[in-house]
Amino acid sequence: MSLFLAERPTALQGPCLETVWREKAQNLGLAQLETSTWEDLHKALDAAASGRRALVSKWIDTVEDTFLKTWESYEKSDVLEHEVTAESVLGHRFLQEGIEGWLEALAAFRESLETGLNRSEILAAAETAQRLLIVVQMVEQESQSVVDHFLAAWAN
Repeated sequence: MSLFLAERPTALQGPCLETVWREKAQNLGLAQLETSTWEDLHKALDAAASGRRALVSKWIDTVEDTFLKTWESYEKSDVLEHEVTAESVLGHRFLQEGIEGWLEALAAFRESLETGLNRSEILAAAETAQRLLIVVQMVEQESQSVVDHFLAAWAN
């Protein structure tokens, strides 16, 4: 039977898990992107536009440091063999891309303090990264929900 499944046409298997989650990320509404960092980015852009570059530069330093420390802490965490799933690999990839995207957006923001603010470019880069980080949370929640349902069904 496994040979039959391996030979099934790809069209019958549906889109891959990564494609499904990337589409979910793209379809998130702006309200779903709201976090304190996202809101603070908008405030920092406003502050930069009003000439408060030193304050904004300090904010960028703080946020960059937060993202770097988050990634370092994540990398130091132990992952047990049984915890490696398609979802955990996908979550890892999205987390890495999201943090890297935010760091790139912040670097562009820092550069724009000297060269001229390009608000739309910074927001677009940060939004792409933010969508991935929100999806990391969604993948984690959905995976936990599946496990909870399985355990409840198994217990009965």
